Amino acid sequence: MPIRAWGVLGGLLITAMFQHGQVHAGKEPVMRVLVLETNQLRLRADGDKPLLVFGMGSAQKRISTLKIRKKNSQLMIAMNGNAKRWSYLPQKTQLRIKSKDPRGIWLGKRRYGGELRVFLRSGR
Repeated sequence: MPIRAWGVLGGLLITAMFQHGQVHAGKEPVMRVLVLETNQLRLRADGDKPLLVFGMGSAQKRISTLKIRKKNSQLMIAMNGNAKRWSYLPQKTQLRIKSKDPRGIWLGKRRYGGELRVFLRSGR
């Protein structure tokens, strides 16, 4: 059953959905917990299993690192360690980040399994 975890990042909202056991006929429990509070975060992959990012254009992006920051009530991103090239995302963009690595995605110093969703909370 997928379990969801929520985190507020100084106005950024992160959702982590974890696989746990078997899926039963559309009944999915939802659990919300604080993951981290900050205005900037860094996600990264390990080795040869890239991050799969949806929400930046029509196709998924395969990247090794993703930095996200909140600036002027908008999300900015930098990919693959290129800290000199920050791009603004359109308003109300929601990023979905996955990895085929069974150990999960690095968020700061911790790993999270499943899918992470990042978006700006309204009013922040």
